Order: sequence, then structure tokens, then C-alpha cells
Amino acid sequence: MVGRQMGDDFRQMATMPFLVIMVANGGNTLYFNFAAVETSIVVMLTALTKVPVLAALLSFVILREATTRRTRQAIVMTMAGC
Repeated sequence: MVGRQMGDDFRQMATMPFLVIMVANGGNTLYFNFAAVETSIVVMLTALTKVPVLAALLSFVILREATTRRTRQAIVMTMAGC
């Protein structure tokens, strides 16, 4: 974001995908902090490790995307805490 490109960069930030990601990231931060205050860390981190499984499941259901062996290995490693 230097000089003449600043205007173009700001226009790109006004797009819908950028705004959706920004709001989702803000919500994620808010809910993560709320969970840390309201529950034990073990419960919160256990729920957090379920995210790759949920992402793979949703990509299969919504996008009809096949889950590769590498993705399944990453999910297993995440669930194991590696």
C-alpha cells in the first residue's frame, strides 16, 4: 500500500468478500475470547480442534469437494494435538 496504489487497495477492501471475511474474523475473535472466559480451556480447545473436521465435511457437502489423503492426515494430526 504505497503511493498511487493506495486508492486501488482501498477500493479492493470495499468488496463484499473482504467485508465478509473481516466480519467473520471479528466474530471469531469475539467468540473465542468469550469462550475462554466462560468455559475451561480444555473444552474450548477441544472444540477448536473440531474445526478442520467441520471444514472438510462442509466442503464435501456444499462444494462436492473430495477430501484428499493429505487432508485426512492433517485432520488426524490436529485431533491428536500434533
